[in-house]
Amino acid sequence: MNKKEILEKLKELPLDKEKVIIISGASLVLQDILKTTSDIDLSCDEETYKQIPWPEKPGYFKIPIKYYREFEIGFNLYNPTMTIQKYGYHLANLEYNYQIKCMENKKKDEEIRKKLKERLEKKKNKEDKKCSI
Repeated sequence: MNKKEILEKLKELPLDKEKVIIISGASLVLQDILKTTSDIDLSCDEETYKQIPWPEKPGYFKIPIKYYREFEIGFNLYNPTMTIQKYGYHLANLEYNYQIKCMENKKKDEEIRKKLKERLEKKKNKEDKKCSI
């Protein structure tokens, strides 16, 4: 899914968008790091998770996730302090996406981790220059 397709699918999401954050691939597409992703990964707090009536399956880190069409949601990666607001949704920021990709340590994500690390280093260098006298 590209950015336009993700935004269309998010309109159909039967959850309160204020209670979820978009993480991983979909978040990176919406932040122009990736061009496409195959699903939309979400996270929420545990209480919200328990109220979602979707089927459950095993996820990463041996934590269950719930799924509905192209959506997958879990509660173990919920960190609202590491988000940005874009397109009316809460997205995991680049730093948090990098942390998630490093925790998962998937071989297929090596290039994404590299790209995120480079982007974060450039951002830090820009901020350092702004602070220098």
